[in-house]
Amino acid sequence: MNLPHIQGYAVVFNTLSSEGKGTDGQGRLYFPPGAFRVVLSYSKPIEARINHVRNRVVATTEDGGLHLHEDARGLWYEIRPHDTPQYRNLVAEIKAGSATGVSLGSRHLRTPWTQHFGARASKGVVTSLWEISILLSPYEPAMPDTTVQLQYKPVPEPVERQLTAAEVKAIDEECQAEIKRRVALMFG
Repeated sequence: MNLPHIQGYAVVFNTLSSEGKGTDGQGRLYFPPGAFRVVLSYSKPIEARINHVRNRVVATTEDGGLHLHEDARGLWYEIRPHDTPQYRNLVAEIKAGSATGVSLGSRHLRTPWTQHFGARASKGVVTSLWEISILLSPYEPAMPDTTVQLQYKPVPEPVERQLTAAEVKAIDEECQAEIKRRVALMFG
């Protein structure tokens, strides 16, 4: 059986989340380029799920069925075909138009609230990523510009670039500074 790959953007950079989603109603969240770079380089296995349900895993980075990388536009994902009833059912749901987008199971640091694209917003830097979920109706993603596509031809492996030691150090220093700032605010 010729099953398609499922692919698209789990996050489009500098796009505001839907009102009140992912921020406890305090404002809107956005992810800048580089927000996932570090976590993708060391993260534990990441799962591709349906609607965030733990027993509806269709692929993982560990089994080679889920590939993630950042490009200039956002966080790209590709789920390679698994000939299982769950995968075939997900493909049928996508073909029927039931897919509403993609959502993440993640933890992130947020910067202080500022005006961004005309809204009260905070920049997110991901510190832990354990899943991406294909959302089916009636569920809606927090990040509205996510995409879900079926691709019948294999997509070439992305050309991945290793971070330089200076880049890793700069990102690490930024995260450490933000953690120290937050600890100081909490325990003053």
